[in-house]
Amino acid sequence: MYEWISSLSRQLNFCESEEGRVEVLQSLISSFGFEFFCFSIRSAIPFINPKTRIFGSYPVDWAERYLNIYHARDSELFIKYSKSSLLVIWDHVSMATVDVALSEEAIGHGLRYGCTLKVRDFTNSFLTLSVARPTTAITLSEEQELGIKLRVLIEVFGEYMNIRQDGVSGARETLLTERERQILQWTAEGKSSAEVAMILSICTDTVNYHLNNVKNKLGVTNKTSAVAYGVALGLI
Repeated sequence: MYEWISSLSRQLNFCESEEGRVEVLQSLISSFGFEFFCFSIRSAIPFINPKTRIFGSYPVDWAERYLNIYHARDSELFIKYSKSSLLVIWDHVSMATVDVALSEEAIGHGLRYGCTLKVRDFTNSFLTLSVARPTTAITLSEEQELGIKLRVLIEVFGEYMNIRQDGVSGARETLLTERERQILQWTAEGKSSAEVAMILSICTDTVNYHLNNVKNKLGVTNKTSAVAYGVALGLI
């Protein structure tokens, strides 16, 4: 497994474009016995209509519809078809119980049998990798190995892709100072600026100054949104 991961990293490292990395991933997915794949990055913010980037060989319109259902209601609709709490196994039959039109289109695209894995990255964005093929259901013997390999692919591929979204930068780029983080944490606890000032032994104007800096970094207009975004991005 170590050699396989090292080989994957070397292949991606030599690629100079996103297209080249997608080709590497397609080649690996094919070696697993799947003709199609979809890799998506859905940002943690904004909360309404979060931005999603999609790569791979799934038809884009179909992939967007599938991902919207998967992200919005996976605990109710998709997880029950999985034999694992991590890897969701699906086929066109189970999909038809969720969305008949989506299932019929999946058959037309050759996406009859597949599986999907979703993880969070360091920005709390959702990274999702789905693979599919036109024939042969996924067997129990395949499932365990697929779960491991897809998780590795998500983590390694995600590191090599440019996953910065338009708007707010990723959590590692939107770095708060230690004082800003402290103030945002106390604000999240419901403390007023005056109360935070007393706790940290600084003046209220200093608290408000730091809060304004936090709001500017996060691209929001009030401290309530600053707290919400800070939590969503894993900054506090």
